[in-house]
Amino acid sequence: MTPEVLAYWLAGICPPAVTWILNMTLRGRAALLSSAADSALLFLVFDGTAAISIRDLVCNTPNEAVRALLPPVVPALIFVSMAIWMIIVRWLEPRMAAGAKSAQGRFRQILCFLTMWWLVIFNAYGHYFLFAKAFHVA
Repeated sequence: MTPEVLAYWLAGICPPAVTWILNMTLRGRAALLSSAADSALLFLVFDGTAAISIRDLVCNTPNEAVRALLPPVVPALIFVSMAIWMIIVRWLEPRMAAGAKSAQGRFRQILCFLTMWWLVIFNAYGHYFLFAKAFHVA
């Protein structure tokens, strides 16, 4: 097995498998209920895969300024995506799932729902801005 083939399999299989196991271990049955946490986890897997194959990503980035910026930024994106996922899983999801027995409880559920998706959209915009600029050559 060549180093390239090994890197391909490690980058393609390990991050999704490890994050899926982590997701199911930490969240259990709740992992099947929230798409915001799953969307945040998608960005975490993408960042992990990009970090593992950073050399290929940098080689195929046409924008010189972004090419120099990718090696330090991609690992930082892992921590941002992990923090967003943990905030959703540990604080927002449990509060949203607690149920609403009053109007104030229902308002808190809606607020948690909107906050979860705001965090996911914030993360998506950061990724879009970085990678759209990376592949846009002016």
